Amino acid sequence: MPVAGRQTEQRNQAIAAAYAVVLGKVSGYPRIAERPELAGDLDDAPRYVQQFRYRSDPAQLEAGVAEPAQLLRVQFDANAVMRVLRQHRLPIWGSTRPAVLVWLGLEQGGRRNLASADAEPKAWAALQRGAEARGLPLLLPLFDLEDHSQLQAGDLWGDFEPRIRAASARYAPDAILVVAASQGRDWRLRWTLYQDDDKTEWTTAGDLERALAAGVERSADVLVARYA
Repeated sequence: MPVAGRQTEQRNQAIAAAYAVVLGKVSGYPRIAERPELAGDLDDAPRYVQQFRYRSDPAQLEAGVAEPAQLLRVQFDANAVMRVLRQHRLPIWGSTRPAVLVWLGLEQGGRRNLASADAEPKAWAALQRGAEARGLPLLLPLFDLEDHSQLQAGDLWGDFEPRIRAASARYAPDAILVVAASQGRDWRLRWTLYQDDDKTEWTTAGDLERALAAGVERSADVLVARYA
């Protein structure tokens, strides 16, 4: 977490912010720390810390910033965090979480393509950031000859479920997330999440990276409702 300085009050503020993030990841609900029954536990967050250390922001170090911002890395007592959630009868999303295979397709200039992490690193980075924030493990396809022989970009827009499931079988995912993103004045993304025999669909729109992050948020919400 960003930290304003190394004084105790500044450190405790960063610890409380980190604790709120951890509660969100463990419960599956990112804003759960805002619940009134947890207010006292946020104040007590330093009690649950096992260790902490300061570091300089690596991105700013790499950019050659003379005085890079300081970060605080905090490790909490896992048993204490779980105990707090159980005490308040709040949800717990266990450490064994569904692995989600993502198929991403981009339509630009009238052409549709399957988008690999190598070809579209910013898009995949946005997906990964959103997933990490929610503690959601993503699986990335290899996009090798086998994948391309079983799945075409048009299958994502056509929602050809048998072909999508067949191409996904080699990865043995717990869920399959299909993203068909089309560029117009803004990006419009259609999302489909397959879980066993269930299927959930929604859309997001706007800037591509933000629309991808919003879609991952919705995916996590759907999975939390089932598993937490």
